[in-house]
Amino acid sequence: MKVNHWLRYSWLVCAVLFWYFMNRMLTKFLTNYLSQTFINLPSAMHTLIVTVLIPYGFSMIILYLLIKPLVPYRFLAKKKMTFKELVNYSVVMNGIGMFIFLLFILGCRLIGVSIKQPLGDSMVSEWLMALLLLLLNPIFEGILFRKLLLERVPALPHLKQALLGGLLFAVPHFFSLGIVGGLRTFWLGIFLAYVTLNSRSLKYSAILHSISNLYAYYLLTFLLDYPVLFFLFYFVGMPCWAFYLIQRYFKSAPSSEKDWECKL
Repeated sequence: MKVNHWLRYSWLVCAVLFWYFMNRMLTKFLTNYLSQTFINLPSAMHTLIVTVLIPYGFSMIILYLLIKPLVPYRFLAKKKMTFKELVNYSVVMNGIGMFIFLLFILGCRLIGVSIKQPLGDSMVSEWLMALLLLLLNPIFEGILFRKLLLERVPALPHLKQALLGGLLFAVPHFFSLGIVGGLRTFWLGIFLAYVTLNSRSLKYSAILHSISNLYAYYLLTFLLDYPVLFFLFYFVGMPCWAFYLIQRYFKSAPSSEKDWECKL
């Protein structure tokens, strides 16, 4: 990237870090304030305030003011994606991402290394967790990372721009989920950014984000009770399908980067 591109991207990274640590500071302040004033909010309300209102309300306004001086590169006209394309993107994104993620977890456990695992908060009710994972997070994180931030990533070929957008998405997750969770989020962020850039729409990336959360939380939790099915699905079926799609894609990939479309 050119020097001014590096400066622009460094600005975005610093803004995301400021947004993340401001969220933590405000959450700690709210928790201490409530405990000192003996105000007991219902757990659902407290969770929504901490996970939605603070990060995607007040904090996102501050983030927007920080990045406002960076002129956005507006997306062009929207393009429709077929159901088959969405399914194939989901298979590659989740099939490889979760396969590598689970391999890392198994490897760390074998050598006795403890890592953070995003398995959810046991204090949050199931319906609220579903609301967060399947609806609110995909929508609000899409607005933040694939609207406000991705539009301000230096204008580069889509694959390079998606890599930078994926790294922005992963930066706060490295702190909240650890290295392994952050790497999986990086992989996920690349795909979501690439789909957004190709479709010029947040709708498809939000759908894929929701499917990814469903795949990584609910389906994983269900199949853990059936070890054989779990192994066949997460370590054989989905990875093999994903590698087949990647192989097919690169066989038909165009020679010029400017002609890249959703080929999966």
